[in-house]
Amino acid sequence: MNRAAERIAWLDAAKGLGIVLVVFGHVLRGTASAGIVPLTSPAFQWSDFGVYTFHMPLFFVLAGWTVQYSLSKGPANFLRGKIPTVIYPYFLWSLIQGGIQLLLPGAGNNAFTIDNLTGMLLVPIGQFWFLYTLMACHIILAVWGQLLRFSLWILIAAGLMVMVVLEVVRPIEITLWPTLMIRVIIFYLLGVEISRRIATPSASLPVTALVAIAFVAAVIAAFYLGERRIESIWAMPAGALGLTLLILIATRLKGRALDLFTRLGEYSLSIYVMHIICAVGARVILSKILHITDPAVHILVGVGIGIGAPIIAHLVLKRFSLLPWAGLAAPKKRPQIAT
Repeated sequence: MNRAAERIAWLDAAKGLGIVLVVFGHVLRGTASAGIVPLTSPAFQWSDFGVYTFHMPLFFVLAGWTVQYSLSKGPANFLRGKIPTVIYPYFLWSLIQGGIQLLLPGAGNNAFTIDNLTGMLLVPIGQFWFLYTLMACHIILAVWGQLLRFSLWILIAAGLMVMVVLEVVRPIEITLWPTLMIRVIIFYLLGVEISRRIATPSASLPVTALVAIAFVAAVIAAFYLGERRIESIWAMPAGALGLTLLILIATRLKGRALDLFTRLGEYSLSIYVMHIICAVGARVILSKILHITDPAVHILVGVGIGIGAPIIAHLVLKRFSLLPWAGLAAPKKRPQIAT
C-alpha cells in the first residue's frame, strides 16, 4: 500500500471508530434521559464522561488534518467549497430533524419549539453544533492563517488561556457553549499544525499501551478535578490522549477490521446527521410499543439502528445519485468543454 492510500485508510478507519463512539454516546445519554439507564449509575457516569472527553475532538483533529489540499486553492475557494459540504447539510438536516421534533413532540426527551428552529443561525440544533462549529473553524483558519498569515499557535495558546480563565471564573450561564466551541477549535487547529509535520502517525504496541494507560489516568483526574465537565480545562489532556489512542488503533487495523471501520468512516457524515432520528425511533418502538425496558437491549438496538439505518439511506441516495442533494457528498464537477 502506498503512502497516500495508507493515509486515507487510517483517516477513514479513525472516523469509523469515532462515529461508533458518537452513536454509542448519544444512545447512552438518550436512554439515561428517558429513565431507562439510571443517571446516578457509576457505569453510566464513567462511560459517558470517558467517551465525551475525546470523541468529538477526534473529528475536529481529523478535519484540521485534511484541509491542506483545499486550503492550497486560496481562502476564497476554500470557504466557497464548504458551502455544499458544511453549510448546506447544516441547514438541511437541522430543518429535517427539527421538523420531525415539532411534528412528534413526544418522541424525544427534550422540549423543542419553533424558536429553536428559527434560531439555528445563532444556536445550532442538537448534534448539528458540529457542522456549525466546523464552519467557524474553517473561517478562522482561512482568515487568521491565510489572509493575515499569523501563526495558529498564537490562537491555540490564546484559546487555552481563555479556558483557564473560564475555569477559574466559571460564569455558569455562559461557560458551557463558548468553552466547548473554544475546546474543539483548539483541537482543529492542532490537527492543521500536526498534519504539516506528520503524514501518517504510528507508534509501537508498547507506546500505544502507554497512551491507553495515560488516557485512563487523565479521565480519572478530569472526572474529579473537573467535576465531570467535559468543557473543563482538566478534560483537555484526556481529550488529547483519547483521540491519539484511537488514531493509533486505527493505524494498526488490518484485514477485515480495517475494511469495516474504513467503510464506516466513509459513511460517517450520513450516520452523524441521521443517527439521532433513527436511534430515537428505535427507542420509542422498544419502550412504547414493545414495552422493553432492558438497558442493554436499548443500547444495542439503538446503536445498531443508529448506524445501520443511515447506511441504508446513504446507499439508496447514492443509487439514485442524490447524495449531493442530501448534503452528504460534494457535487460532481462539470466537465470542462474544450474550446
